[in-house]
Amino acid sequence: MTRRQLLWHGVAGLAALSMPSLARAARPWRVALLFTGTPESNGYLAKAFVGGMRSLGYVEGRDVVYAYAWAGGRTDRYDSIASELARGAPDVVVTGTAAATRAAAAAAPAAAVIMAYGSDPVGNKLVASLARPGGRITGLSNLGEGIVPKMLEILCEVSPKARRIFVLVNPTNLSTAAYMTDADAAAAKLKVVLVQQAVGTPDAIGPAIASVVHGRADAIVVTPDPMFLAARRALVEAVDVAHLPAIYFQREFVVDGGLMSYGSSIRDSFARAAFFVDKVLKGTDPGMIPVEQPTTFELTLNAHAAKVLGLAIPASFLARASEVIR
Repeated sequence: MTRRQLLWHGVAGLAALSMPSLARAARPWRVALLFTGTPESNGYLAKAFVGGMRSLGYVEGRDVVYAYAWAGGRTDRYDSIASELARGAPDVVVTGTAAATRAAAAAAPAAAVIMAYGSDPVGNKLVASLARPGGRITGLSNLGEGIVPKMLEILCEVSPKARRIFVLVNPTNLSTAAYMTDADAAAAKLKVVLVQQAVGTPDAIGPAIASVVHGRADAIVVTPDPMFLAARRALVEAVDVAHLPAIYFQREFVVDGGLMSYGSSIRDSFARAAFFVDKVLKGTDPGMIPVEQPTTFELTLNAHAAKVLGLAIPASFLARASEVIR
């Protein structure tokens, strides 16, 4: 991370705020964004958020300025990056993981923190409850811990002969234990064996997939984690070389050649995060803004990948799919 990456964007030609509902006029509001990946892998999420702010009437440089920080897939950098962002005295920090949310709240005690894609915020003690978060944190839950059983069920439907399934988890993810608890319960009903495979950094992807192959895996579940999303191309390529069916948690993996995905849209979540920032900037206590949970989940299939793997996709599955990429 360079000093240039922490500069506040949109500072040229600053003018007094024109939005009458905003309380202050001395300077534009400062909104910092902490991303797990890189500008190349996560830049589209930044654009989605800024687009959401623009749709609410915020003009960059006049009403709001942004600072972006990129962890490069290394979740162990959250604390130091959050501290760097905090030096710019942000009014709001937008984050994409539970761990990043915790780091931002600790580093910037005067700022509100908006989760754009947080997992199990109550279980991870980020908020008191979804309805009344309390404190300075609110935003959106991705329901990641709840969709892993569904991902496993879908994978077994598409690959019915799979009996030994490896579950890729990021050990630094605060929800890993919840993911595995839910997955184990689903596996018992499906009569499959699960093996947990830790992948803590992008550099660990190759060795991890080699271990999966050595462990005689029949299929792979990639649990929700922004590090996996940031390194999705390397992950998809490694899984493709292993010639194993896999299910991911975001459509982006399937666009990049992965077999299939199931989950809420992280792009939509970052766009929606602007709603929470707007509420806070207009004076609403973040602790009084209920945490939202997704109501729409996308099931995406890559037909070419299925053909390469020799999978016969049931017609009922194709009918349920939100999108089939050919």
